[in-house]
Amino acid sequence: MADERRLTWPAWANERTIRLYAGVVLFIFVFFHLMNAGLLLFGLPVAGAMRPVMSMIWESFPGAILLYGSLILHPLLSLKRLALRRTWRMPIAEALQTLLGLAIPFWMARHVIAIRGTEAATGIATSYRELLTNFNSQLGYEQGLLVLIVWVHGCIGIATALRVNAWFFRWRHALFGAAVFVPTFALAGLVAGIREVASAAPVNASNPVRDAAFIAQYPVVMAILKVLFALVAAVIVIRYVVSRFQTRVMVRYAEGPNVRGLPGMTLLEISRQNNVPHAAVCGGKARCSTCRVRIIDGAASLPQPNQAERRLLARISAPENVRLACQLRPDGEISVQRLVEAGNARAGLVPHNDPFHWGVERQVTLMFADIRGFTAISEKHFAYDIVFTLNRFQADMARVIEANNGRIDKYLGDGLMAIFGLQGAKDAGSADALRAAAAMLESLSKLNEEFEALLGKKLRIGIGLHSGPAILGRIGAHSQSAGLTALGDTVNVAARLEELTKTFGSVCVVSENTLIAAYGQATIGVAHEVAIRGRQQPLAVRSFDLPLILPENEVLAQQSASA
Repeated sequence: MADERRLTWPAWANERTIRLYAGVVLFIFVFFHLMNAGLLLFGLPVAGAMRPVMSMIWESFPGAILLYGSLILHPLLSLKRLALRRTWRMPIAEALQTLLGLAIPFWMARHVIAIRGTEAATGIATSYRELLTNFNSQLGYEQGLLVLIVWVHGCIGIATALRVNAWFFRWRHALFGAAVFVPTFALAGLVAGIREVASAAPVNASNPVRDAAFIAQYPVVMAILKVLFALVAAVIVIRYVVSRFQTRVMVRYAEGPNVRGLPGMTLLEISRQNNVPHAAVCGGKARCSTCRVRIIDGAASLPQPNQAERRLLARISAPENVRLACQLRPDGEISVQRLVEAGNARAGLVPHNDPFHWGVERQVTLMFADIRGFTAISEKHFAYDIVFTLNRFQADMARVIEANNGRIDKYLGDGLMAIFGLQGAKDAGSADALRAAAAMLESLSKLNEEFEALLGKKLRIGIGLHSGPAILGRIGAHSQSAGLTALGDTVNVAARLEELTKTFGSVCVVSENTLIAAYGQATIGVAHEVAIRGRQQPLAVRSFDLPLILPENEVLAQQSASA
């Protein structure tokens, strides 16, 4: 029962997501803060006029709860995550973000206490002019460096969260430009503001009441920070000492090597600790699924997926033996296979609405089409004429097929294979396939008007259609080259029906399965029973000559005299 209750929790109700959302709130605050500082380029009055706008947002009751709640939760949850790390091997970007994050509290403490802390204690606000007067010293360089530390830390976090989306890669250059522009704009504004203040009449930025409040608060805050960091360091040291006496877990990778890790470590951490390349576009936060592995052996002893892992695996329609390495904590020997190459991690970002990545079985209609006697034609003409003719033929046929909701599976020299019903149509795409066949023959007639003079004869084609179950999946040696294809008996039967157009001297041979799925009956065309290799029972089919007229055109197909 407890497991069912966990399934009803909202997606954000976990530490990882709360830490992310809190970080986003702080990033937004910093963004507006820096943009306001950049307005100093247009003069102190302009920047000063915008401060009340920010105050109206962040000093309102909801805004203050959101801001200060995020200011507390984000660093505390980040420190907890740091203390519980099992390995310090990580990507360079993650290491840089971690180091900058550790520096931020100490660099920011003076700025926050001098403005927010003293204002809360005394009720005396600090004007922009007083603030810039203080910056016209060593403090100004510290604040400039603080801008860069906070902004770079935030940008790495936001980029890590967003790069799991397909659109991020397309917009990465524009986003990088914006990431460079914002701190540059802010620092330029601070320099302009400091110069403007320095050139004006001197202002006494010191206030005894505020100074006393700062002196009272600053040591306390710094002491709290030092205690927190000391506790984190103590936890790390204790965990390290304890780990020296723990029995290691054996992990065997299908492609090698065999490595060991500590109980409680995630599989991704074990990979990193042992220098095993392992994809993890989102940084191991259960957002991208690129770290996924197939469990070959040892699945029975593994802990059940947590909520974050269950949600993501369900979203990508992963089978039961696939797990996320960033969430899986093996406590016994296991054998696994990495499913995404570390060098092709971005290509491994399978869209969440792509069920074909893992392979599905679906009722579809398969089409095979082939040009009759094209080998003889190609022997009598120049190569460029043949290539031009084939490209034009394939392009026109593909256009007709796609217009009727079909998808080209592959081109087969002077022929092609197409799939209908990929989206799970009730009739398995049979009606679309029949319409496409009729339209292809009509399109071929128009092509012949153009190419008969060039080739010296008309092109003729044979089309085979069959409906039934097929395995649909993306097949390829590498994730970036994997293409959707159909596998199974239905494919073989459709290919055989296309060959039978030669035997029957017809343009199209359709299984009765396809006609019944499309129209509820199979009363058109010439009836045949044919033997199919691998099948014990003969298959009922119908052959058609030109013109191929379908019942939906409100004209019954003309059957041959032998029907």
